[in-house]
Amino acid sequence: MLSLITYFSILLGSIFLTIVVYFSLLKIKLI
Repeated sequence: MLSLITYFSILLGSIFLTIVVYFSLLKIKLI
């Protein structure tokens, strides 16, 4: 149970970081 929660938190964290990096690169391209 605990490992499943840890897995999902890591998965959501990696997705969030990917979105943040993608948007920051998009801003750099627009500027």
